[in-house]
This record gives sequence, structure tokens and C-alpha cells, in this order.
Amino acid sequence: MDVHLVLIETSSNQAFIFATNKLRENVGASELIYRTGTQYVLEAVEEAGGPALWDTDAAELRNRLRDPSSNPPIEDGKGSVEVVVSASGKALLLVRDRATAERIVAEVTTRALEQAPGLAVHGAIVPMDLDADNLHEKIGQVHVEHTRLRAELPGPESRFQRLPVVAECRTSGLPAMRTVTRRRDGVPRGEEGPAAHSTLAKIEARDWWEQRAVQLFERHGLAAGVAGSLDALEPAQWIAVVHADGNGLGQVFLRFDKAISKQPTGGRSWNREYIDRVRRFSIALDECTETAFCRAVKQAVPLDRHGRYPIVPLVLGGDDLTVIVAGRYALEFTAEFLRCFVEQARANQDIASIVQSISERPLTASAGVAVIKPHFPFHAAYDLAESLLREAKKCKPDAAIDFQIVYDASATDLDRMRAGWWVDNGESYLTARPYVVEPSRGEGTSTQGPLWDELIRKRNVVLRREEGRRVIPSSQLHVLRDALFEGRAVAEAQLALIRNRYKALDEILTNGNLFWERNGSGTARQQSESKGPRYQTDLLDVIEVAGLAESR
Repeated sequence: MDVHLVLIETSSNQAFIFATNKLRENVGASELIYRTGTQYVLEAVEEAGGPALWDTDAAELRNRLRDPSSNPPIEDGKGSVEVVVSASGKALLLVRDRATAERIVAEVTTRALEQAPGLAVHGAIVPMDLDADNLHEKIGQVHVEHTRLRAELPGPESRFQRLPVVAECRTSGLPAMRTVTRRRDGVPRGEEGPAAHSTLAKIEARDWWEQRAVQLFERHGLAAGVAGSLDALEPAQWIAVVHADGNGLGQVFLRFDKAISKQPTGGRSWNREYIDRVRRFSIALDECTETAFCRAVKQAVPLDRHGRYPIVPLVLGGDDLTVIVAGRYALEFTAEFLRCFVEQARANQDIASIVQSISERPLTASAGVAVIKPHFPFHAAYDLAESLLREAKKCKPDAAIDFQIVYDASATDLDRMRAGWWVDNGESYLTARPYVVEPSRGEGTSTQGPLWDELIRKRNVVLRREEGRRVIPSSQLHVLRDALFEGRAVAEAQLALIRNRYKALDEILTNGNLFWERNGSGTARQQSESKGPRYQTDLLDVIEVAGLAESR
């Protein structure tokens, strides 16, 4: 049976989301990406003679995708299109003829051009014989074709020419289309003025995002009407950009064919099992991430005095999470999310059955947390969170977290921020990051770094009070902190001077010292660096985490 495999996918998503430093535009951009892979695609499918699947309720949409009576197999002849995957920013379709496939791609890309200007969307098509070809190989081919198209076609920046001279959008710097006002567009005072087409589209999409966020929170038993309140972040002294991603999921998809029971590979029955399992796996990932997010909010992010959650989910789909959250809750929220994600992935049979057949290790995730002042550029904070995520992933398969508090906005590069933490001519390193939140329990694996729970235990010691006073005075902690930068010998000597006066110091030491010798038990990054540090300490980490917990 001859069909066509169609891949429609957005690209440069984070650049589109963080093109400005306005939260209402960031969340609107996130919603436009979601709608491109779902609403735009599914309505184009329906117009082309395919099933009617689009629903504003994400749970109902997933149910329709799973249900063969709503989304019938293409070989049944009940429709011209079968939707394999429809998620935020991505869709995979089986289409009966090329003309219909091209019409769907044209409809989606044209609609994105009009309703989500500035978003890069491309569609690729490859033919296949459902009775003879291997769908796994064809999916690889359509991704290669999609990459080729992206490289050959000009990016969305080429759409916004600056000649002749035009007024500049006050938030994005792109050519303005019209002036926004409080009365017409509902923007706050101070945000009125010339606005680009993409800015207008993001502002309009903000209400859709809020409706979907409220549905998500209601579905998981959280208070309705307060999900992701933008105003709730403004009183915070610190805010954080959290970026989390699954560990090794790319390898799972590359080896997905190994999970299909039928042999040999290829053929109609094998392809049908592949289609059904990849669809269920994709939907299960969405549900796993959403559930983990909501449970983490419930456990670690309390309502403020106005009944709002100080957290804004920007990307929440597949194994990806990007949120902006009040800084004092960011680390505990992230750690709880990682634990919940691992738990959900283990419990979900649509995920566990695939992962277990490919790898002995369970599916985990890692995260980077950039803690910033409210007016720090979000795009720079996201880039920093992405760098921190890469560091955390060096602990995989363990679920790990790395974080950075930005005190000086003059440096946004992670290596530059941490350059001063190498002392004793590179022999000692003043951090133990990243930390392992959830060790992998797969056979033959071992923990790749220090444990997050141990860091939190030490933080609680630092914050503990007895008779109204800190068991370790803040002034003494800062003396020790300053001594760290003088080197290991100076810091240990300073510790010896005050150790007998403050017995609680013993509770935050490792083997009785501020520094410990790695002995091959450090992080994956340190193990791989032949010239890595010999000694490391977590005192700086403990002090920073304690200070963040007390911030407002």
C-alpha cells in the first residue's frame, strides 16, 4: 500500500519564545508553537478529508489520537490521513497521496506565516510502501529531508526587511505593524507603542495560553484560575529559568525498532505495531511531563497571598520542560519535578515497556536552573540554563541538577562565571555541582556525583536556629566562604579556628573537612578530564542554596 510520510516541525523554538523580555509575549509564543503542531495541523488534516481530532482540551485531544475509532488506521480506508504524532511544535502523519500531503503542508505553513509570524515551520514528505518498507527507516529519512529543507530555505528573519525605513517595535526591535494600546490590546501601562506583527500575534495568543494552563491545573487538582500568573512573579527578589530534558531519549527513538515484537522488521503488521506504539509512547511522554510538573508545583510552590502560583510554564511537552518560577522555590521545584518524572516514567507501561526493551536503564531527566534578577534578559537566562543542563547531563543516566545564581550581569557565560572557582593552581574546585537528584537503578550503573538530598540536609543545618540564633552564625559562614578563595590550606586553617565554638560545623563537613579528595568519585565531567581538580568542596553550594531559600 503506497502512502506518504509527512513531518511538520517548528525550529528555533527558544529563540522565538525569548525574542523579547516580556512575559506575556513569551507565553504567547509558547502557545503559538503548541498550536502549530496541534490545531493548525489537525484542522488542515480535517479539511483534507482526515479525521476531526482537534480539541482545546489537551486530555481530550490525546484520547482522540489514541482511539482508533476517532483516528482510524490508514489501511482501513476510512480516511485519507492518519495522525501518528501531534504535539507541541511537531506532527507526523501518514497520508494516502502526495497531493493531499502537499496541501496539508502548504496549509499549515501558510497559516503559521499569517498567525505566528517569526516562527520557523517546515514540512517534509517521503513516499513509502506500508506493505514492504520499514517505517523506522522512513522516519529517519523524513527527518533528514526536513533538515535539508531547513538548511536550504531562508530563516524567518529574512521576512522582516528594514528598507524602506519603518518604525521599530519597542519590545522586539522588528519593523512595527501598528501601535498597541491598553484599551484595544489590554497591555499594561508602559507597554503601549509600536509593535511588530509577531509581537501582536504573541499578545493575542496569551489568552489561549492562560486557558490551557488553567485546564491543566484543574485536571491535576490545583486551584483554578491562578495557573502561571504573570503578576505573581513581580514581587520576587530572584526568579529562575528552569530547563529540563530527558536523558538518553534520543537513543530510545533511534533504536525504537528494537522494541517492536514482530520479526523480521518491515511489512504491514510490523509497521502497524510501530505506529501504535510510537503514538502511545509520544502521548505518554506528554502526560508524564505534565503530571510531574503539576505534582512538583503542588509539593514545592505554595500559593502567594493573592492565591496565585508564582510559576509560568513556557514549554511543557514530550520530555521538555521550560518554566519561569520565583527563585526561592526554583531548586526544590526542579528536584521534585525530576523525581516525579522518573517515578511516572517507571510506572507508565507505554514508556517503560519501550525503554526496558532497548536499555537496562530507566528513563530519567536532568535540569539546569539559572537564578536571575527579574530584569535580567530571559534569552540570556535560558542560554545559561541550557549550559547548566548540559553539565547536569554529564551525570546521566542519573537524574541530576546544576544551578547558577547570577550576581553580576556583566558575565553570562557559565565558564566565565565559574572561572574564579578554580584555586590552588587548578588543583581545587569550589563547587561539587552538578548534584544527583535520583540515582539510576539500572543494573550495572552507579551514582555519578554528590547527592542532592545531602546538599539539602547541609542547607537545613545552616538554616537551623536554637534559642533564636543560628547554630552557625552567618558571619562565620561568610568568613569561611572568603577563605575558600584563598585556597584549600587557608580555608581548612580558618575552619580549625572556629570549629570548637560551633559544633554544628561538623554536620556540614565531608570526612571532617571542607574539601575532599575526589578519588575518581566525582562527576562524569571530572572523571573524563585528566587535568580535573584533585579536591572539591560544597560549602559555597550550601551557602548559596541557604540564601536562596530565605530570599523573597
